[in-house]
Order: sequence, then C-alpha cells, then structure tokens
Amino acid sequence: ACNAGEEMTGELGSRECVKCISGKISTSGGNCTNCTAGSYSNQGGTECISCEKGTWSSTVGSGNSSTCKNCSVGRYSSAVGVSEESGCNPCSAGRFSNVSGASSISLCQLCPVDTYASSPGQTSCKECDNGTLTKGENGSTACDVCDAGEEMRGELGSRACLKCDGGKISS
Repeated sequence: ACNAGEEMTGELGSRECVKCISGKISTSGGNCTNCTAGSYSNQGGTECISCEKGTWSSTVGSGNSSTCKNCSVGRYSSAVGVSEESGCNPCSAGRFSNVSGASSISLCQLCPVDTYASSPGQTSCKECDNGTLTKGENGSTACDVCDAGEEMRGELGSRACLKCDGGKISS
C-alpha cells in the first residue's frame, strides 16, 4: 500500500506509488481526492486545511491558501472553511464595517450618534438629514424628528430635543 499523500498507479506487475498532485490528498492506501471548496491541501498531500475565519473559497482542489479570499467590507465570517461568498454574513442594519476579511461580528461597529444604516452589509453610516437625529442612540437604522413641543438643538453627533421655551410652540 502507498503512504498517505500518495496513490498507486500502473498495471499489475509495474505498479508504483506517486505523490498526489497539489490540491488533492490521500490517506494511507487510498486514492488521491480533491480538497473541497473552502479548503486547500497541505504540502504533503495528507490533509485539507480549512480557509481561515473572515475568508472563503469556491475553488475545489486548491493547492494553497491563496484561493481563500477575504470577506468583502460590510461582511464578516466567524466560521472556517466557508465555500462561497454568501457565507460571509452582512453586518446588521444599524452597524457597519470598513475592513475586509472581518472574522467576527464585533468588527461590525454600531453607527455613531446622529448617523444610521437602514440596511444590512453597510461599509459606512449615513448622516441624519438636517432637522433629524438619533436622540443620543448608537446603532440606529433611521433618524427621528423631535416631538411636538420640542425643538432640536446641537451639532451633528450631539443633537438633542429640548422643550420649547415658555410661550413658544413647535409643530
């Protein structure tokens, strides 16, 4: 029988053990088989190694880690061995990520006060329009207006709704 990382070839009487080609592996005495998508073969052809967290690969039979591509900005993957780009999860609405290859949901940051992200997978947050605010909240998916009887004061990032001064109203 051949060693792990090799397979037998040839006719009866002239058989020999040959090293598995890059991207294929074998166990002792077995045939060489492709590494699945999301992994690549080690140098000795004895094991498939999963692509790291934050990466994915759709390549079957890969012989090195260069086929493992970073999850795109706005997405992350905390799993190893991801076999398609859709396996990289989008940051949820109200969060953003501007780094590629994010390996944890913690890299999806909350939108700062007076900014928002209305849909998942955002790479940045949008500023609230004039006259709107997030009422001091991080991680907003939309901006609000002040209630009747209140007026907005302050700059972007520190906007607040304050009660109208005596004798004044707001609509």
